Amino acid sequence: MPKRKRETTPLAATASPPPGPGPGPGAGASGEATLRRPLAATASPPPVPGASGDPAPLDGQLIQPAMDNITPILKDAQDPDNNIRLAAEGKLKQLQERNRSNFLLSLSAELSSEASPPECRCLAGIILKNSVEGKYSEDNSLLIKQWNNLDPCIKSQIKESLLITLGSSAPQARHASSQIIGRLAYIETPSERWQDLIGRLLRNMAQQGASPTLKQATLEALEYLFEEENLRFDKDTINGVLDAVIRAMNHQAEKSSEVRLAAVKALRNVLTFANFANDDDCRNHIMTAICDAAKHDEAAEIKHAAFVCLTAIASNYIMELEPYMETTLSRTTEALGLEGGVETVALECIEFWSTICGEVIELRERKKRFADAIPSADCHFTEKPLCSLVPLLLQTLSLHQERDVDELNIFMSAVACLGLVARTIGDAVVPLAMQFVEGNIKVADWRSRKTAISVLGVMLEGPSIEKLAPVVGLLMDRMEDPHMEVRGTAACTLGRVFELRHSPALDKRFFTNEDFPRIMAALSKSGKDVPEVSKEVCGAIYFLARGYDVAISSENLI
Repeated sequence: MPKRKRETTPLAATASPPPGPGPGPGAGASGEATLRRPLAATASPPPVPGASGDPAPLDGQLIQPAMDNITPILKDAQDPDNNIRLAAEGKLKQLQERNRSNFLLSLSAELSSEASPPECRCLAGIILKNSVEGKYSEDNSLLIKQWNNLDPCIKSQIKESLLITLGSSAPQARHASSQIIGRLAYIETPSERWQDLIGRLLRNMAQQGASPTLKQATLEALEYLFEEENLRFDKDTINGVLDAVIRAMNHQAEKSSEVRLAAVKALRNVLTFANFANDDDCRNHIMTAICDAAKHDEAAEIKHAAFVCLTAIASNYIMELEPYMETTLSRTTEALGLEGGVETVALECIEFWSTICGEVIELRERKKRFADAIPSADCHFTEKPLCSLVPLLLQTLSLHQERDVDELNIFMSAVACLGLVARTIGDAVVPLAMQFVEGNIKVADWRSRKTAISVLGVMLEGPSIEKLAPVVGLLMDRMEDPHMEVRGTAACTLGRVFELRHSPALDKRFFTNEDFPRIMAALSKSGKDVPEVSKEVCGAIYFLARGYDVAISSENLI
């Protein structure tokens, strides 16, 4: 299942920090390190005692720094004075080269220390993360080898410190710790050197009175841990994680929206390891939780994350979605409803349905090419909800008619989705779309007229020529429109008609030879229009002529 790239946010420091042991993915193009997705600060929970996979420190206490004065060095490494900063970077490099084990231990202690300044903890986290995760595969190989060569007691203390930091009051420290835990899990899980990690994380979630910040950071650690698809976990482990994550998504049981958001994001990655295709109970459990998270009364970020999960499921398990189509359509109605919905939610909602269409189209093409294609590959169960989706997409187009950049994003996504729907359901889209076109193509608002023409343009590849017969006449009429953009869009769409559906060799055609003089007269006249229109007219003439050329070539071959 494809994963989304992690977002990056610049380090909130006055100057660029020193480079870590290797160029990690948190480093920007200029060499400035970054941390991803800073979290909002809330109350601090108590430290979480316990053991990691290797020998643990006594009583699970915070680790004391192995080297003195690392805090001032980290602070100087972010000083705006270039001389001070460079000197501090040199000291950090010396400490690393002199004793790598103690250097990493000191960084983990700094990261976990509530007494250290937030900016120093942040930088310590960045350097520690870059010490175990490189930007390139060759860097990663070296960094993994260096980590594996560390003394087991040192590694155990670092891991314990990271687990304790999940309960920190500092959001960037928690975030860095979550990332590093995920990375170390990738390194250590295959060799079973951190066997109790998931158990520790699940105990955080089940702990009586656990603070929202601890649960949020723990869920984020699970998100990063399950980002690595090549890891292997047994069924009981996955079921335990799913139960904890889905419980945290429940808005009745979990009042913190930050925790619920972290849970939905974690579920996105855990999905890869779940037996979604073959376990009905597991699938129902997951889909119920996701559809609940996409409800209209949830926070926009949570709804967006829920639709991200649905999109991932659609791209991998299209055949298992049949029982849930009515519910997902209901959530779509809510997401695209009042005033077109929130942009991020609306875009991801449209992406979900575009993915549905893309999967259906691909399955049908596969069925044509291969005899072993599954009999149910047509996915007929998608046709009814897709027909119901068309009016929602048309409504979305009306609400977002290219008045600003945000609305353009939604408008273009809805147009593209409508084109995929047309390819998927064919003739069934025409009466739904034509009702919209006829109601808008002659109204006073030029944007509405232009939108109506755009709808004509995107439904050319699915329906039959008989159903699309009125299109050419409607477009010819708009070549005389008083607004330049409407005329240009009409000419461009006419060009698409000629490009996609015009050839005299076809048994059924959009227009006959008797219509040709009228079409050429209109195109010749519009060719003298303003450049924005005339260039589209030239394109239409080219595709019209090419259709005849293709037909002549075919006859010669025969």
